Amino acid sequence: LTLTNLWPSILTVIELISEFKSGNLKEVFGCGTAAVIAPINSFGYKDEKFELEEKDNDFASRIKSSIINIQQNISDDTHNWRYKITE
Repeated sequence: LTLTNLWPSILTVIELISEFKSGNLKEVFGCGTAAVIAPINSFGYKDEKFELEEKDNDFASRIKSSIINIQQNISDDTHNWRYKITE
């Protein structure tokens, strides 16, 4: 989230479904150490399934590319996330 200048907010399932139904929910993704960024194409609640439209150049893919480029020393590490390991 440092790359995005966003702060995560906590949504209830009811709020998430409401945003989906109103058309405001454009994209959902998870993040973690091993997965980096994983897009979520659908989610379910009780007996309903909600499917998100696939997008080109989505936010999750752009963030993932930015993180991987920093990890692989392709992009500058302006956040000092990389550490040189020496013997």
